[in-house]
Amino acid sequence: MSLFWFCFAASWMCVYAAFVSALAVGLARLPNKTSRPLPNPPPFMTVLTAARNEAENIEACLRALSDQDYPADRFEIVAVDDHSTDDTFDIAAAFAESRPSVRVLRLSDLGAEASGKQHALDYGIQQSRGEIIASVDADCRPPSSWLSALARRFEPETGALVGFSMLDEPGDNAPLFVKAQSLELLALFSAFAGCVGLNKPVACTGNNLAYRRAVYDALGGFAQMGDTVAEDNMFLQRVSRQTNWKIETVFNPEAVVQTKPMLDARSFLRQRLRWASNSLENRFFAVWFMTVAYGAYLLAPIGLAAAFLGYAPLWLAGALLLSKLAPEFVVLWIGLRRFERHDLWVYWPVAAALHTAYALAAGLVGLGGRASWKGRVHRGQRRRVI
Repeated sequence: MSLFWFCFAASWMCVYAAFVSALAVGLARLPNKTSRPLPNPPPFMTVLTAARNEAENIEACLRALSDQDYPADRFEIVAVDDHSTDDTFDIAAAFAESRPSVRVLRLSDLGAEASGKQHALDYGIQQSRGEIIASVDADCRPPSSWLSALARRFEPETGALVGFSMLDEPGDNAPLFVKAQSLELLALFSAFAGCVGLNKPVACTGNNLAYRRAVYDALGGFAQMGDTVAEDNMFLQRVSRQTNWKIETVFNPEAVVQTKPMLDARSFLRQRLRWASNSLENRFFAVWFMTVAYGAYLLAPIGLAAAFLGYAPLWLAGALLLSKLAPEFVVLWIGLRRFERHDLWVYWPVAAALHTAYALAAGLVGLGGRASWKGRVHRGQRRRVI
C-alpha cells in the first residue's frame, strides 16, 4: 500500500487519539463521590417512569422505587403507561392501590395521537409536583439509596444530573457476552462523562437522569423535539446549549441503577441500531466526533489486514492500532476506577473487538434513521433538534 495512504491513516488516527485523550482529561476533571448531607428540607422529587409492554418488569421497578430511603413525604412516583398491549397498566395500578405515593396514568387517555415516550414523559411531568424530576426506565432496579444520592449531588446551579446504569454485578457469574456488554457500556458512559467534563455534553442514559422542573419548563418539554428515539440525549444537549444551568455527573455507587442486558446478538444489534438512528440529530461536536471515530474503526483493521497480507510493515500497522487502543485504554481505566469495577478488566479484549466490529456497521446503517422499538417503527429526522 502506498506511503500516502499510511500518512493519511496515521494523521486520521492522531486526530482520533487527540479526541479520546481530551475525553480522558474531561473525565479526570469530574468529582468522584460526594458526602454532602441532604438539604433541610430535602427537595420534593418526582420519580417518573414511562412504560410500554413492561408487564414482566413494572412491579419490581415500582417496588424498588417505593423502597427508597428518601423521606417518604418528600417524593412521589408517577408511572405512565404508553399504550401497552400487555398487562402493564393493570399490574402497575394494582401495585399502586396499596401505595399512596404511586400514581399510574394512561397515555391513551389523551387520545391515540399522543403516543411515544416523549408524550408519556410530558404527561407524567404535567401531572406531577416535583421540584426535581428523576427518570428511570421500567426495566431498571434502583438501589434504595438512589434518590438520596441524587439529591445530595444537586447544587443550586445544577440543572441536570447524569447518572449511570450497570448490566451486571461483580461475581454474579453472568455469561461472557453480558460481561463484555457491561464493560463496553461503562466505556461509553465514561466517554459521555468526559464530554460533560469538557462542557460538551452529548449523551446520557434516560434510565438514570434527573433535572429541575425549571429546566424542563424553560425548554418546553420533550414532544416538541420531534420524532426522535433519543429524547434524553437531545434534552441534555439543549440544557447545555440553551440554558445557563450546569450539568453534573454522579459516580457514587449508591446512585447506579441496575438494568437488563441484551441476551443474544440479534437483540444487541437492534438496540445499537436504535441508538445510532439519531446520529444526524446531534450537535455538531457529536457528529464530528462520530465521523472521526468511525474512520478510526475502519482504518485500524485495514492497516492490520494489509500488514498480514504483506502490503505494509507490521510495525506500521501496529502503530495505527496502538494509536486507537492506547487513549481508549486510559479513558476506560479512569472510568472503571470511578465505577469501582476493576473486575471487568479481564473482558477488555472481547469488548474491544465487539465494539470495533459492530460500531462502524451500526453507525452507517443508523444513518438511515430507521429503528424499531416495542412494535413501533421510528424514522429519524434529517435535522438537528438542538
